[in-house]
Amino acid sequence: MMSEINYPGIDMNGTQCRGFYLYCQFDYQYLICKSEHIPDDPLLGFPLLDLISNTVYGEQFLKTLHEWKNLEQIFIKIYSYFFDDAICHKQYSQSQMIKIIAVLLSERKLLVYQI
Repeated sequence: MMSEINYPGIDMNGTQCRGFYLYCQFDYQYLICKSEHIPDDPLLGFPLLDLISNTVYGEQFLKTLHEWKNLEQIFIKIYSYFFDDAICHKQYSQSQMIKIIAVLLSERKLLVYQI
């Protein structure tokens, strides 16, 4: 059963965006955000540390996201959110964006929390 947590600014577009909800194939819900956009919620816990240990884990996590429960073009949205640019993603394929996002996860520039 998915939780009904709704943090402000999540899944929005533009400058008001504070991250995105992600759903894996096993119906677990996650939050991905920049470190400055972590919600002020004492129950949120710690970010997934295995994603910061190696880019391979980050790529595997991103590749196992649920095909239709996530927002359409979720990798474009995450990439654009991080770089604050709506068109810079056009030079990359989806697999290249997954690799770039995995590097951002390993560098702790993007964090993933299980909700």
